Formats: sequence, structure tokens, C-alpha cells
Amino acid sequence: MRRGLLIPALVCLLLVVGCGSNQTLPSTAAQPTSQTSRHGLFIVSYTPDLGHVPLNRLQSWTLHVETAGGEAIDHAKITVSGGMPDMGHGLPTAPTTRYLGNGAYSVQGLEFTMPGRWLVTFTIAAAGQSDRATFNLQLQ
Repeated sequence: MRRGLLIPALVCLLLVVGCGSNQTLPSTAAQPTSQTSRHGLFIVSYTPDLGHVPLNRLQSWTLHVETAGGEAIDHAKITVSGGMPDMGHGLPTAPTTRYLGNGAYSVQGLEFTMPGRWLVTFTIAAAGQSDRATFNLQLQ
């Protein structure tokens, strides 16, 4: 390839393939459903009660919260927030949580109304400490 064509060819390749924050995220099946909270206080995982995360359907998840050492966190105060940062709006519903026992919580009233990138943040307060875990979902 001639030197004068190299830069335009690379720019075209980057536009076609994608790069940086515009990169397509993997489907929800490949995304992590468990993570350590932002400051390392908790391990947080979720399981959609339907087995997947559908669009345009009210749904519930089971959230499990434990210490970094693996002990169940009981009777935590958990709030849910999130939305579509690329579209500039929050969640269309106001999900609630209910303690189930042994570190498990029911998250009720989640709904995702359009395909794209969604963030779901769980803020957890327990034993005088607070931390949060944000899950990044790419829904189709």
C-alpha cells in the first residue's frame, strides 16, 4: 500500500470496527453477573428470576450480598438506581428490594424499555459501612 493511503485506510478500519467507548459491548449472556463493590467491601451478584434480562417486561432479580471474605450480609439497606447513560435518562421504574435471608434480596420492579447500554447500581449499607456495585448491561 502506498504511504499516502495508509492513514485513511486505518481511519476507515477504526470507523468500521469501532474503538474506545463506542465499542459494542458483549450480549448480556457474556457479561459478569457478580463483582466486588467499588471500594471492595462487598461481593454482589444478581440472578434474573426469568433466567435472562428481557426488554419491556417488569421483572425481578435475586441479589446476593456478602463480605469480601464470603460471609452473607443480612438486613442491609439496598437502593437501586441506574439508567441509560448514552441516552441521558434513568430507570423508567423505581425498583424496590426485600430481604429474603442468608444474604439474598429480592429486587422487584426492574424494567428496561429499549435496546442499548443500561447501568444498574446497587448501593448497599450494612454494619455502618456503605458501598456500591454497578452492573453494565448491553440489551438487545
